[in-house]
Amino acid sequence: MYLRHYLTISSICIFFFMGCAQGPGNDPNLVNSVVEKFPNIVSADPPDGAQQVLMTSVVQVTFDKSMDEGNMKNAFLLQETLGGVVDGNVVVNEMTVVFTPTSPLKSQTSYIVIIASSATDSEGQSLAGSLFWSFTTGV
Repeated sequence: MYLRHYLTISSICIFFFMGCAQGPGNDPNLVNSVVEKFPNIVSADPPDGAQQVLMTSVVQVTFDKSMDEGNMKNAFLLQETLGGVVDGNVVVNEMTVVFTPTSPLKSQTSYIVIIASSATDSEGQSLAGSLFWSFTTGV
């Protein structure tokens, strides 16, 4: 009985949302224009899940829009998985953000890159949500 209600409700929701997104008089690009409004990551180095990353590496992130350096400096965080925050400098060159640690990263350590949703592009549009990914250094 619960499955039947779930399927009925799911069918109604799918029908409703498909009708709203593609109904007569609606702009079929509406969903895309809303998604494109937020800054999005185009590439990240090191990428999520990278192993054997050099201890002298920087973290470089490229967005699809020019980013605001002041907000990015407060929103960017690199920390060890077990809690230690890595000191470093954030530099923004239009769409590219580079974090350079003040000292080499620890060997065989997992790190998490966090960019808080408070980061904004140069027009003041914030991220859709906080961004996270991780990597591990080598020997």
